[in-house]
Amino acid sequence: MKKLIFFCTFIVMAIGVQAQTEFLNCKADIESQSNLCDESFTHSIDQAYLDSFEPVVFNVYFWEFKQTDGTLDANAIPMDFEKESLDIIAALNIFYNPYGVYFKYYGIDTINDTTLYELYSGIFNYINNYANPAEVIEPNSINIYASAAINYGTAPTFNPKVVISRSKFKDEEYSTLHEIGHALGLMHTHEFYTGTVTGEDCEHVTRNPLDTDYNADIAGDRVTDTAATTPLVQPGLGYNEVSANCTYIGTGTDCENDVLLISPDDVHNIMAYTYNFCRDRITIGQAIRIREAIQIDCYGYLTAAIRTDGFASLYEPYKGAYPYPNNTYAVYNPPLFQPGFDYKFLNCYPDGGYPQPADYTDISFSYIEGGLWWYGFNKYILAPQYPTIIHKDGYAIRIEQIAQQPRKCYNTGQGPVIGGTVIKFNDNVLNTNVTITPQDSTGINNEALIDNLDPGLYNVIKNYENGNTQETLILKENN
Repeated sequence: MKKLIFFCTFIVMAIGVQAQTEFLNCKADIESQSNLCDESFTHSIDQAYLDSFEPVVFNVYFWEFKQTDGTLDANAIPMDFEKESLDIIAALNIFYNPYGVYFKYYGIDTINDTTLYELYSGIFNYINNYANPAEVIEPNSINIYASAAINYGTAPTFNPKVVISRSKFKDEEYSTLHEIGHALGLMHTHEFYTGTVTGEDCEHVTRNPLDTDYNADIAGDRVTDTAATTPLVQPGLGYNEVSANCTYIGTGTDCENDVLLISPDDVHNIMAYTYNFCRDRITIGQAIRIREAIQIDCYGYLTAAIRTDGFASLYEPYKGAYPYPNNTYAVYNPPLFQPGFDYKFLNCYPDGGYPQPADYTDISFSYIEGGLWWYGFNKYILAPQYPTIIHKDGYAIRIEQIAQQPRKCYNTGQGPVIGGTVIKFNDNVLNTNVTITPQDSTGINNEALIDNLDPGLYNVIKNYENGNTQETLILKENN
């Protein structure tokens, strides 16, 4: 087989009234390797076969390159690195979950090394030969690096390391979806395209296996339900052309001078060269190649990044802790869950309660399916709402993309907070000169409740469903 390391650059052009329409462009550095992997792929396009694979969950760890002194240069794009990393985790799950591939946010870190920070090429060689590997590689994860020096993305095939330009890391997730495709075994849909020059890797147009010139399984991207194609770029760049509404308008030919047959699915493929806003899918054949690449694990890199606890890991917070002070704001460190899934938190009632969440395998608790006894989050939730994806006391977690059975019932025995009262001491001392403001369940459970109060002395009273109350005295000195 040929092992590919993909380098992706980004071209920005103005098209009509669309300012700064962006397009991904890549080049492949081809290294000769063993044929073992290619011989192991089935090249199937059978949906039933795809459905037969067991799901896998990958850890994903994010690194931000900085200078040795821990700073960024004046030209570096500022960003909230954790927020942008969570954006990418959400995009990865939304895109790849339908094919049984899941991603667990495993953390973020920085690499303070000016040489690496300024490096434009040879990044993986530098990382792989680092004096202290633990400083630059999380061994049990897919590692994604954000670089201020490069204007491309790069990922070796079958190897869970990805470098993305800082601008693309911040502004959109298409590039990471594309590079993760490479890391999981996909090539560009136009791989080995050589125009009218014949060659063993040049893919022919025909998709009929009975034709004598059929070679879709051994040429091009080795996927039989993607078309033989060239890079599909916007008008004026000298290749085949895609219009601004994602329509192929080119007249290209393969290396046998047969006219290319480009479908809308080819234009929209995440592994094609086309407008970012067009790229939103892969084919069944590509999905099967990914699943087989994970199963075969040609170079032994991918298996280490797979969670041995599988789906159970997705029911664990990425940060925060249990138990957390539901009824005091002195320290607020609730368990936070990554975006990218449809969550439904259902009111649960175990015998005796769970001061810590139930084990993933424990489904002996009872729960209420609907009514007022649940809260939830959509997989497309926006970044400002990420801190609200928390596991509250009295609820179990359902991840709709995984199963209808909720897990991890967390109930300290008091039941949910159903209302309460905010008492303000108008003289800022404990006396009877007070203002009393009743709160419904929404108001008293609002995490911004204290932030929204004016400075002063307060008693916040929470009423639990079982009749208990919790009073918390708060002196708020400033906003």
